[in-house]
Amino acid sequence: MRTSWLFGRHGSNFVKTILRASGELRVVDDQRGCPTSAADLAAVVRTLAVAPDLEAITALSPGPFGGNMDVPDVCPGNTIYLPVWNQGALFYTGDTHARQGQGELCGVALEITSKVTVVFSVLKGRQISWPRIESGDRIMTVGSARPMEDAARIAYAELVGWLVGDYGWHPADAYQLLTQAGGLYVGNMVDTTYSLVASIEKAYLGRSRANT
Repeated sequence: MRTSWLFGRHGSNFVKTILRASGELRVVDDQRGCPTSAADLAAVVRTLAVAPDLEAITALSPGPFGGNMDVPDVCPGNTIYLPVWNQGALFYTGDTHARQGQGELCGVALEITSKVTVVFSVLKGRQISWPRIESGDRIMTVGSARPMEDAARIAYAELVGWLVGDYGWHPADAYQLLTQAGGLYVGNMVDTTYSLVASIEKAYLGRSRANT
C-alpha cells in the first residue's frame, strides 16, 4: 500500500519520527492492521483501458481510451463501455483501490494488489467517443481533460449523445434534462488529465418527447 505520509517533505512524517526517537527501537511483529472492511477491498478498479488510437500513452494518463480515470463507479457490478480502435482492443487494467474519495485529493488512495476477473462483450456496429458506465440505476460518461471544465464538457456532451442515440431524446431536450437533473462529480484532479463523471438516473430515460 502506498502511503503519502511516509516520506512527506513538509512537517512530521514517519521517517523523521523514527530518526528523532530516543532509546532502543524494537521491531513490532505481533500486530495486524485492518484499515477497511472486507467488502471495501474489491471496491474499485481505477485503471481500465484499451490501446489508444495512434500513439503510446503512459498508463498514468486517462483519456478517451479509459486509462487511469480513478472513477469510483468503475467497480464490480457495473458495465464499462470503451471505444475500440485496434485489433483485439489490447485491454489492460490495474491500480485497484480499497478506498478513494472523489478527486483523490493527495494523489494516492488505499492502493492494493488485486486479481480482477472481467467479462468481455463486443458490440459490433456501435461507436462511442469516450468511456461509458452503466449501473443498476444510472448511466454515466467520463470525460478526461485539462482544464477541468473541458472534462465536464466532454462528459456531458457524451451523455447527451447517449440519450439521443439510445433513448430517443432530442438533443435540446437532453441538454435541458441534464441541466435540471444531471449529476457530475470529480473522479481525479491529480493526474496528467482530470476525469469528471456526468450521470443521469435511469428513471428519466423513458421520458423523452418521442415517448410521450
